[in-house]
Amino acid sequence: MDTDTIDGAGLTSGKACLRAKTALDVAPGYRLIQQHGALLEGMGGGKPNPASGLDEHQLAQLWTPWERPRDGGVDYQLAIADADSGDFRGSLVVRSAGPGKLADLGYWVDPEFWGQGLGTEAVCLALAWAFRHLEASGVTASVQPDNSRSRRLLHSLGFKDLGPIPGLAGALIAYHLPRSGCPAPNGN
Repeated sequence: MDTDTIDGAGLTSGKACLRAKTALDVAPGYRLIQQHGALLEGMGGGKPNPASGLDEHQLAQLWTPWERPRDGGVDYQLAIADADSGDFRGSLVVRSAGPGKLADLGYWVDPEFWGQGLGTEAVCLALAWAFRHLEASGVTASVQPDNSRSRRLLHSLGFKDLGPIPGLAGALIAYHLPRSGCPAPNGN
């Protein structure tokens, strides 16, 4: 699989740059997690995400290397950055099970930059990359029911709401986008 596009300069569209996470992203990411730990709540099946309780060194181990093999696939830890300055603005992970299989997407953006289209642009870039370079058959995402911003974002990109994830007592809503539904990115 070709991951050079992300591992190099990254992908850019409008205000957003999606690139491999580096050690330089740890300090700003750590600050945001400490200030806004709720950004991560629900990313672990409705339970508090353990990343919100990590120290900076532990977070560095979690975030680097950006390409992390796991049983059944690879997790790609990506930074959402400002396209002009390169400053860290959020985090995105693509969990790939391999070519021809579903990939899963998780993301958060610094609340200071909500409502500016940064998350939408970053997710569009991630989708195009997952379909083109990871050869995903579709992409899934899960969102807390009360996270209206994220739910609107996914709907606007063509994701289908599959309803509550069974066994989680309505803690997360599942979404799916087939390969054929991928929106075209605006950037390179």
